[in-house]
Parts: sequence; C-alpha cells; structure tokens
Amino acid sequence: MFVEILLGLFALMLAAAFFVGLLSLPFAVLYVAILGVRHVWRRLWAPQAAPVLHMRVGDAERSVTLYRLGESFALGRLTLDELEDRCAAVWDARTFAELALLESDLPPLAPRRSRIRRGPRAARAS
Repeated sequence: MFVEILLGLFALMLAAAFFVGLLSLPFAVLYVAILGVRHVWRRLWAPQAAPVLHMRVGDAERSVTLYRLGESFALGRLTLDELEDRCAAVWDARTFAELALLESDLPPLAPRRSRIRRGPRAARAS
C-alpha cells in the first residue's frame, strides 16, 4: 500500500512538471512506464475472490481436494474405506459446494514448515 501511494505521488509530480513545461519527453515516457508498473502492481496484489459454491470445478480443484484428503488419511483422521469413498465422490463432484462437503468434517491442514534453515547455525557444545 505504501509503495502504491509513493508511485501515485511520483506520477502526479511528473505529470504536473511535464504539463508546466519543466520536463521533456523522456520524463513523460517515464511517467507512462510508472503508470504501467502501478497497474501491474494492483493486479498482482488484488485480493482473490472466494469461489462461489454453485460454480463448477475442474481437475485442478479436484486434485487439491484429493491431496488434502490424502494428507488427512496420513494423519489418521480418515480410515481407508472413508478415503476410498471420498476419493470416488471427488471425481463425481461438479460444484465447489460438493467438494466442500467432502472436507467439512475435517480440520484444516497446518501449513508445512520450510526445511531450509534461516540464519546461522548455533555452535555445538563439544
């Protein structure tokens, strides 16, 4: 948000200086480039809309649901029979509501931790 405000103020200052006649064509080109960067920035960081439950799903959404069901099975939250039934139902599901129903009684999965260590390692006591 702060970067967007700075870009907007900078663009306004360049536009005003160009129209007054203090700046030449290269700065006008820079102004247009800044407007393009600002537009791309807004699109990249725009909040994503939640899927509407009556919309149809594709294979990508089904794969995500299958992955989460497999992780729940690995954590012992589902039996093998339940997993098989739910996996078959995933491929029969046509809407987001049907997929959400298959996971409604399962707690959300915790995000995986990165295996990359950050910072210096602690010295070992020998």
